[in-house]
Amino acid sequence: MMAPTTEDLRSVLRGMADDQPAPAPRDLLADLRAERSRRRRHRAALAGAAAVAAVVVGVSGMQLLGGDEAPPPADGTGSTTDVTPVPLPPGEDVSLEATWTGDVPARGEAVLGVYREASWAEYDSPGWPDPPLNPPGHGEDAVVLDPTSAAGPAPGGTARSATVTLTSDSELELWRGIPGGLEVEVDGVRITADGDAWQDADAELRDGVWTAFAPGQRRTLALPGDVLPGPGETRTVTVTVVPRAGDSHWQVAVLATAGVPAALEPVDRTDLPAFAADLPEWHAGHRLAAAWTVPSTGVGTRLALPDDLTEGNPTTWVLVCPSPGSTGMVATARVVVDGAEVERTCVPDPAVALTALLEPTAFASLPDLGPGSSVQVAVLAVEGEEAVVATYVPVPYEDFDLAAARAPLAGDPMAAVRGEVVVDRVLDPSGLSDGAVQDVPLDEGTVGVQVTTEGAGRLRLLVDGAPAEGWGVDQEGWWTSWTEDRARSCPWPGCRDSTGPRSCGSRSRATPPAASRSRC
Repeated sequence: MMAPTTEDLRSVLRGMADDQPAPAPRDLLADLRAERSRRRRHRAALAGAAAVAAVVVGVSGMQLLGGDEAPPPADGTGSTTDVTPVPLPPGEDVSLEATWTGDVPARGEAVLGVYREASWAEYDSPGWPDPPLNPPGHGEDAVVLDPTSAAGPAPGGTARSATVTLTSDSELELWRGIPGGLEVEVDGVRITADGDAWQDADAELRDGVWTAFAPGQRRTLALPGDVLPGPGETRTVTVTVVPRAGDSHWQVAVLATAGVPAALEPVDRTDLPAFAADLPEWHAGHRLAAAWTVPSTGVGTRLALPDDLTEGNPTTWVLVCPSPGSTGMVATARVVVDGAEVERTCVPDPAVALTALLEPTAFASLPDLGPGSSVQVAVLAVEGEEAVVATYVPVPYEDFDLAAARAPLAGDPMAAVRGEVVVDRVLDPSGLSDGAVQDVPLDEGTVGVQVTTEGAGRLRLLVDGAPAEGWGVDQEGWWTSWTEDRARSCPWPGCRDSTGPRSCGSRSRATPPAASRSRC
């Protein structure tokens, strides 16, 4: 970019309209009146960052000019309209010679302020509002991204993305409830860029980030022509937001989008993609109620609910995302049921994803599905273009198909125990007939009970006559294999008591299981 000339400065300064003057603050005028009378011509060196000249006048008809050229006098009207600051050329060797000309009454007053742009670190933060501010509401044709949107990794922060269908009237509205920044891209085009021309300098847009310096600040940004469709046309794009200086109290709304997509219908279990084909119909006391193939776009997808899923049963959501060769987290997903939200990880191994059925509190905050319930799921995937979302409902033991189910995933039963583990006692299965109770005195130092079963059956653990509490047993103390195959529990730690020996009782049903006690 060529260095700005004096003629450039003159051209910019002439662009200040006569109908835009504003009154000067009285206190500021009092302090500067003597200096103004001595200096009709002001010279200010601009070093480092770009600066702006703000003209504050007491009467209209005044302009700030560079050089000796002056316009014809204008009529004074005493207008109090605010003046937009005029950007000045950047550079260490740039200087300003200001001449006041025009219809200036004898007692007219004017102030010229030259401002240097402050960095974020220099700016005096106003702090967080109390109570917190609520984000603005928008119509049904708006797609909103906020801290509850599905998250994914981004350089220096966390990205939220959404697939949006734009119209020729679409634009972005940015909001922050606390001071901070937002970096926004549409199909890889940075919308929060400040551009290259110093004449269009915008202090809120720096280094590709829109910065809000005050709580509740809003900004509407037009979309550039290379991403915006023509009149009567639409275009599907990806909008990505990376919050800066805080990942809370922000919102980006894409306005005037092309309507709301229809709810996504469930797919048959046999039609699931290969990476999720191993999701079983029966698992860990639950039955597969429905499954959907959801696009991995980061935007919420509405799910069409089968009638038998809206009968008031609690639901557990299982999320599977493709990623060959990996069993770790691929992305995050957000499940929203009637306005309540839960964020979970999306993993590529269905067996790992199914462990959510063993976590009673995983989706406890979500309401039960009923007639008229609404469910949205947003998945932001790192690899692949789709994910599978499945919902399971609990089934009573008597109605569960043990023959069709396989054993839930279990790790090394003794992995959680530190030190050397010694099997202290093994119960005789012959004494564990249906309904029988065996009392087992436990010595100090007992770290857990391990249960192994094969065939249909359950085992109940009681500690001093009360139901055991621990991983793998329900509220009544029952441990169930949920399969006719051989299954083994993880160590149950409820029998250890540092105050002395305790008594563990076991009650079996159906096929006799075996129980062992371990000591470090």
